[in-house]
Amino acid sequence: MSVTPNNLPKRTRVLVKDLLFQEKHLLNNTQVDVMSYIFNAFSWAIKINGCMALTNKKFSDDLPQIGEKTLESSLQELESKGLIEREGIRVPQWRNARVRGIKITSAGLKYNNSLYTPTYQAMMTAFQERITQLEEKIEAKSEEKTELVLEPISPVNSLVEAKEKEEEITPSQLNQETKKQEETPVEVKTSNESDTISKEKKELETYTHTHRLEALSFSEFVSQTKKRFALAGEPISNMVDGWQKESTFYINSFGQLACTTPDKKCGQIKNPVEVNKFWKWLFNHQNRVGKLIDLEKINEIIVQLNKKYKNKEIKLGGKKIWIEEICSKNEGLIIKIRNKHQNITTITNKGRQPILYSFEGVEKFIEKVG
Repeated sequence: MSVTPNNLPKRTRVLVKDLLFQEKHLLNNTQVDVMSYIFNAFSWAIKINGCMALTNKKFSDDLPQIGEKTLESSLQELESKGLIEREGIRVPQWRNARVRGIKITSAGLKYNNSLYTPTYQAMMTAFQERITQLEEKIEAKSEEKTELVLEPISPVNSLVEAKEKEEEITPSQLNQETKKQEETPVEVKTSNESDTISKEKKELETYTHTHRLEALSFSEFVSQTKKRFALAGEPISNMVDGWQKESTFYINSFGQLACTTPDKKCGQIKNPVEVNKFWKWLFNHQNRVGKLIDLEKINEIIVQLNKKYKNKEIKLGGKKIWIEEICSKNEGLIIKIRNKHQNITTITNKGRQPILYSFEGVEKFIEKVG
């Protein structure tokens, strides 16, 4: 007898039909409905070794229009076309009950289960137009600042301009104008300004998808990031607050947030609280999107810093203390100190928050107070 827990959706209200997929694999409408349902089930079904536990009772509850024999023949047809695989699995959550497991194959993963929404599409079009406008403004500003050619100032030029404006200039006025121009200092851009211009041009040239994301709302940011990294198949970030620093995050083939742990285990993050926590962290650290920190290099540097400064005596507030340990936190380093009573604390700011140092900053600080 099949077992179905009570906390699963009672009814699947929306099934998205991929007509091109249906035409390519010569599927009837019922078979497409079943395929779309299997895709929907990935978000809630229990998975054992990559197989989703989907019982006949659950199919019957959510798709009452499909009879048991029709369902069985549809699943058999999908399997014969290489779109799904079926095998018996035991589900520990259901008292080790043996049920049918369904796995979507690589060919089946090409099914397009996304729903086109005109409102969202119009919003994205308007957003792209806004990006284009901003880029044009930045480019115009950059060209304006790179205008370094100085026009020669002479009475002749002034006289020609005055003639074009049909203004009558007397010899005395011309002499006064010449004297005034000689006294007026010519503004020449310094090397520092030139460096600033070069920097702005470089920033313009390296204007990437990450910079564009900064203008998005939280929900838009999540949607765009998912889409970008699902297509690229590249990791999003590592060294995220609240997780082991070696954990690497990515978007799996079903468009959901997944993680590779330090022991090389991969899996989707199913807890919505943890998923929301990750996206909020990434939204507040958009400079980390698509950038992985080389942890081996950081660990090596930290080891060398501890060898050099551990137990070193320094003075803070006129008191003698000792360096206990230098360790990594978020995107920087913190310094743990030890007083004469062997109490260990972290160097903090006025707000009692640990001060984050760069690699160079740690050495400069310790040498300064040492």
